[in-house]
Amino acid sequence: KTSRGFSATRSDRNKAKTIINNLAKYSPSDEPAAAYYTDNSNEANRSTLAGKWTLIYTDAPDITSLEGGPLSTAKLGRIGQECNPPSIKNVIE
Repeated sequence: KTSRGFSATRSDRNKAKTIINNLAKYSPSDEPAAAYYTDNSNEANRSTLAGKWTLIYTDAPDITSLEGGPLSTAKLGRIGQECNPPSIKNVIE
């Protein structure tokens, strides 16, 4: 268990990147997030990423540095994004 990436080893990060790259090969779209940003009047056929998302893994230094940083004494709750086109708000509770 990597605690959302906070305790991931280099090997864990490499495994995650390999899995993500392998899954990306099966995506039907070259730009999976494009529908989120595209103005499309036909809402019935529009894919969207709108909603509340919870982070389950990251190797982003701006997130993983929270552990051991100034917030390390606080217990982190939900880390995620709230997407409401065209804006995206990062949430750290």
